[in-house]
Amino acid sequence: MSLLENSHDLVQRWREAVSQNPSATIFQTYEWNLAWQDAYRDLFSVQLLGESSPGAPSWIFPSTLQDIRLNLLSERERKPLGTVNEATDYADIICDGSKLQTQRACENLVSQSWNETLLTLSNLRSDSLTSSLLEETLSQSNASYWKVKLYDAPEIDLTVSGVESFLLKKKSLQRYTRAFEKKGDLRFEVLSDEARIAELLPLFFEQHQQRRAHVGDVSMFVRKEPRLFYEKLLQYLLPRGWLHFSVLWFNDKPLAFHFGFLYRNILYWYTPTFNPEYAKDSPGEVLLRFLFHYSLEREYATFDFTVGNEAFKYRFANRIKEVYRFYIYRRKLSCLMQKGRNALSHLKQIAREKK
Repeated sequence: MSLLENSHDLVQRWREAVSQNPSATIFQTYEWNLAWQDAYRDLFSVQLLGESSPGAPSWIFPSTLQDIRLNLLSERERKPLGTVNEATDYADIICDGSKLQTQRACENLVSQSWNETLLTLSNLRSDSLTSSLLEETLSQSNASYWKVKLYDAPEIDLTVSGVESFLLKKKSLQRYTRAFEKKGDLRFEVLSDEARIAELLPLFFEQHQQRRAHVGDVSMFVRKEPRLFYEKLLQYLLPRGWLHFSVLWFNDKPLAFHFGFLYRNILYWYTPTFNPEYAKDSPGEVLLRFLFHYSLEREYATFDFTVGNEAFKYRFANRIKEVYRFYIYRRKLSCLMQKGRNALSHLKQIAREKK
């Protein structure tokens, strides 16, 4: 295992590996990772770890490295790129998806330390080969590790019989949509022109800030780096047909936006927002109905809600995947202290529930 230099050859091999990996998502593409690096490189130390076979890297692990304090101990933590600020929903090793390459990568990451005392492999999906092989590798090694479930990842299999009727005939979705249609002109638009999307991005950012403020929260878009990240996603993903940017217009004003991805016939629900002035009329549900109709009309295979346990996702999902995090400690004391602290928190929670 070694540090890899970003080069033209590496980019080509990266793209080739992702194209061969059947479980790769939009978040493993070179373009998504490049957008993240361009936006956040001044805030985080980025390193590409990997192993090279003659003429080509056999696997790549884009990662960030930072110093943290955990349980009164100083740790140097390595994470998959994009997980440090929750920008990515699904992380994984970049390889062709074969058992040989994935196993090799897991063994290297577990057995070798590269300037870190804590390796946090986060946001691994349950259907990823990495997740199962990593656990197998860890159980056979002397590594101190801890596995936790982070989230559910609800999704809709759009190919099953009856799904169109189930989604589009939901009474609540129909009711909210008709209410807006009675009050004015309601129009859904999916944009593919980069200049037009770039023109609307400031309105998207502003609406997201207003929406978060409405519920007493602060939008990530108050900072320049997330705004730059989305601008870079537009720049790098749109030419490849992987960006989905849609607007729900009401009386010629943006009622709601969705900034998501389209990759391998899967529509990824990533960052939606809506005008909080209409919150009581459920514009988010109306947006969903149009997105469902759009996905079905184009015969997409899956509508992926990505990570999160929001109740509305379970109302529509017909398939649930799980997302895990593996903590791999180079020092056993760190692992024991963290497990003890979490056990204590769990006991306190049980005690509170019994009161």
